[in-house]
Amino acid sequence: MLLRKLFRIVWLLLLLVLYIGCNHHHTPKTALPTRLVPIGNLLPLFECTVSGLNSIRTMSAFSILEQYYRIDASHRLKPGKIIPAGNTWKKTVYVTEPHSLLFYAFATHKDRASLPMELVIDQPGNAKKTISLDIIGTPVTEARWHSFEVDMSSFETGEISISFNFMKTLSNSHDNEDFLFIGSPVVYPKLADNNLPNIVFFIPDTLRADYLGCYGMPESVSPFIDDLARKSHVFTSAIAASSWTKPSINAMMTGLYPHKSKLLGAPFSEYQFDYYLLVDELANIGYHTIGVSSNHLVTPVSEYDRGFDVYDSSNMIYGTTNSTYQVYQTISELLPEPQRSPFFLFVLCMDPHDRFVPPEPYNKMFRSDNDLSALRSDIMHGHTTKVFNTYQDGKEPAPTQPELDYLKSQYMGEIRYVDSMINSLIRKLMTRYSGEEFVFVLISDHGEAFMEHQSLGHGIDLYQETIHVPWLITRLPASNKTQLHPQTVSQVDVYKTLLGMLDRTPVMQNDGINLLSGEIDNSRIIFSMLRNLRSPEPFWRAAIQNNRKFIRKDEHGHFRFDLISDPAEINPEVLQNPHDDPLYCVLEEMINDEKSRREHYEFPDRIIDKLQQLGYIR
Repeated sequence: MLLRKLFRIVWLLLLLVLYIGCNHHHTPKTALPTRLVPIGNLLPLFECTVSGLNSIRTMSAFSILEQYYRIDASHRLKPGKIIPAGNTWKKTVYVTEPHSLLFYAFATHKDRASLPMELVIDQPGNAKKTISLDIIGTPVTEARWHSFEVDMSSFETGEISISFNFMKTLSNSHDNEDFLFIGSPVVYPKLADNNLPNIVFFIPDTLRADYLGCYGMPESVSPFIDDLARKSHVFTSAIAASSWTKPSINAMMTGLYPHKSKLLGAPFSEYQFDYYLLVDELANIGYHTIGVSSNHLVTPVSEYDRGFDVYDSSNMIYGTTNSTYQVYQTISELLPEPQRSPFFLFVLCMDPHDRFVPPEPYNKMFRSDNDLSALRSDIMHGHTTKVFNTYQDGKEPAPTQPELDYLKSQYMGEIRYVDSMINSLIRKLMTRYSGEEFVFVLISDHGEAFMEHQSLGHGIDLYQETIHVPWLITRLPASNKTQLHPQTVSQVDVYKTLLGMLDRTPVMQNDGINLLSGEIDNSRIIFSMLRNLRSPEPFWRAAIQNNRKFIRKDEHGHFRFDLISDPAEINPEVLQNPHDDPLYCVLEEMINDEKSRREHYEFPDRIIDKLQQLGYIR
């Protein structure tokens, strides 16, 4: 028994070494045709073998098993599944016009041995294939990916089930250390429609709407974005699904509000793989998908490279002055050759997120006072999160008005810096891809507070300064016509609106609508929600309808605002009986729905015990 435990520890340590050895950020996939479609709904689960088989939901304890394994010096794949000997992984997925299935696999065994596996692909009423394969099992230090390709031309658009069976044999029947690793299955669809426009989806992190000229800012903070707005669809009342990055990004990529994708509060939690993503939809119709992120929360570690042919997070920088320039350089390197498949470029640029330290000359453009001697060090370095935390903990006083003015000036400098980069990027695209059409989407994940409601930063509350975001959609080459959309809309609408512009219908239904398909219903309710782990009242929820906004904090605390007469949310309306307000009742239903979903994913004691036996938790 002691030897088996020691062997298990050594095996896990070897996996950790393998993971560290290949954990670089620039992640091009294998040199395959560009039209690769990740099979939807891949669950990165680890199958525990102590006292039987138990499916374990993804958690940070499994990071060394669920990250990346080396294929060779320049490629790596994440496993879709880790299967112990004698077990099966079966998944039902939706595919469109399939041509062939490709997957990578390797198996671990204490010695080199040929291990049998079986692949079953079934589409009831249409076709079924059963394929027996042998894969060489090796010690983990010698593991190498093996590629397998299966003809799927006999299958049609629709649901299919795929089963990977890892057989027990005489060589592994008494050995629980044999595992089959299935890596990143993809489907080749039929040839793409090359008349589709290229899509650039650009997210400046922490950009609040009212700091742009096209949203009313009097100073010339964003001249290029303002000019772009004159040729765009402009959504003047776009609301973020939350006031921090991950729930908002997920809302745009899934079309679901955060309480449904279960990502209200966990900073390093992964996508819930029960849902089809926007990038899956685009890959499924032939887009070459490229992702670039400099935000440390939106990286392959949290599975944000899912569905992308290339995903680069090598510019994952927090608190430096040059992340915008580096993001631009990375984009330039990753752009495909002209006249190839249409491409989807997803960009999450960390600026103008704090720290607010724009490079010259942007750091002085909006500063009125050159005497900085009275400013605290954290203010000088634009570190709003640290400033607010020390204030909230009672260690430092609230920022003075000169300090707030300085922070705002540097924030505006960051915006101008990003504005110039967007200008350069679009010029490059128009030159490099002359004659090709583009859809350019500019939208932020959330805003930023400057003590309007006694908070500094974001992810603290749900007032307008943190959830009112800019959203522009521009067709390039652009016409000289602005189309303003004053209705309140949500980030969850990005998904269907973008697909609608391509005349495509989503594979799965979600919470959004296509905003360009007709008149927007003013009676529609828009939601935003937050789990603030730094607050004694962590749960905030907001509902907006016809410019009426209702906010609930936890199980108590509620207030309502009229955003027409009180856009700054200074004077909450007095509510004698909040249960009479329909928005209160809707939020009550949301709270109950959210609780039921959270309870569904709690770990049972037996799972916790087995995690402790494996040494993953204490």
